[in-house]
Amino acid sequence: MKQLSVTEKEIPDNFRKFLKEAFKDNLDNIDVFSEFDKSLSLSENKTHFLEAFNSMLSPEFKEKLMLKNTKDNGEKFKIEEMNRIKEEESKLIQEWKKSDYEDIDIKSFDVPKHFLTMVCKGISKSCFLIGQGGTGKTYMAINILKKEKKDYVYQNTYSTPLELYKFIYYNKDKLIILDDVEGIWNNDKCLAILKACLWETDKKYMVTMNTTDKVLDGVPKAFEFTGKIIILSNKLNLNDLHISALVSRSNYFELNFTYKEILRIMKEIVKKPYKNTDIKLRQKAFDMLVKNTDITTQELNFRSLVRTYDMLIYDENKAEMLLKATLKVNEDLKLVKELMESGMNVQQQIAEFSLKTGKSRITYFRTKEKIKKLMGEKNGN
Repeated sequence: MKQLSVTEKEIPDNFRKFLKEAFKDNLDNIDVFSEFDKSLSLSENKTHFLEAFNSMLSPEFKEKLMLKNTKDNGEKFKIEEMNRIKEEESKLIQEWKKSDYEDIDIKSFDVPKHFLTMVCKGISKSCFLIGQGGTGKTYMAINILKKEKKDYVYQNTYSTPLELYKFIYYNKDKLIILDDVEGIWNNDKCLAILKACLWETDKKYMVTMNTTDKVLDGVPKAFEFTGKIIILSNKLNLNDLHISALVSRSNYFELNFTYKEILRIMKEIVKKPYKNTDIKLRQKAFDMLVKNTDITTQELNFRSLVRTYDMLIYDENKAEMLLKATLKVNEDLKLVKELMESGMNVQQQIAEFSLKTGKSRITYFRTKEKIKKLMGEKNGN
C-alpha cells in the first residue's frame, strides 16, 4: 500500500537542500511530499529520487555526479568503456540489419513485438519501449522490422534540439529509431519537436524550429513529418508533464527481463558476426558469462557479451580474469537472495538485512521483489 504524503516539516532541511541542488527549476514538477518516504533513511530516499527523476537532474548536478564517480578508477574505466561500446553498437546494428529474421521465443517480447508491428504496418505513428540498457530492446526492434521488411534509420548519439530537428527533417518520410538518445528527455525544445512529430494538426504533423536561417543551414523552418518513430529508452520520468503528454499519444511498454531471458537473447546474438571472430570464440564468451554471473550481477546485458568478445580477442588466457574484474555484484540482491535461501523466517531475514545494511524493511521487500522478477516469479514468499 502506498504511504501517505508527508508534510513539509517532516522533510529534513539538508534533504530539501539536496533536492534544490539536484533538480533546480525542475523541482516544481516533482511531488516531493508524496514521493518522500519517512520509513526510509535519508540515503535511501536520496537514491529513490535520483533513480525516479534522473531525467530531471540539472546539468550541473549530473556533472558533479560524474566527477564524483570518475574519482574512482574503476568507474572511470567503466564510463570510457561504455562510450566505446556505444560506438561499437552502431556497427553491430548494421550487421544485424543485414541478417535474416529469427523468431525468438521470449515471453517479455510478446506484447512489445505487436506494438512494433503496428508501427511497421502504419497502424500506429509511434511506440515507446522502456527497459534496462543493452538487454535486447534494440535487437528485438530490429528483428521485428526485418520480419516486416521495413527499412529504417537509427540514431543513438547525444542530440541537441537543432541536431534532432535536422535529423528528423532529413528522414521525415522514414521509420526512425531513437535509441537511448541523450539530451532529449531533459530538454523542452527536443520534447516539443517530438510532440510535433506525433501530434496531428489539421490532419498533418507539422514540425517547426524558430531560429536563424544561418543556423538551419538550408533546412526549412517548418516541414511535414510523414514518417514513424520508435523510441527506445532506459528510463522515462512519467511525472514530467511534457514527457507524459508525449507518451500519451503512443503505445508504451516497460520491459523487465528475467535473468534467463537476458541469457536467451545473448544466445541469439552469439550467432551474429562480430569483427573477425568465429562462432567458437563467441560461444566461449557466452559460456564464460554464464559461468561467472547470476541474478545478482549488476548491469548484465549484451554489452557484457561484446566486452567479453573483445577480451577473448585480446588474450584468451586472460579473458576470464579480465571479465571477473569488470563484473559487479548488487550486494543488496546478493544478501537478500542468501537470506531467502537460508531457512530463516521472513522476520528473521528482515532483522538480519537491517543489521548488515542499516536499511529498512521496505528496502528489503523491494529488493526481494527485484529478485523474484529476475527469477521470473510473479508471486510467492
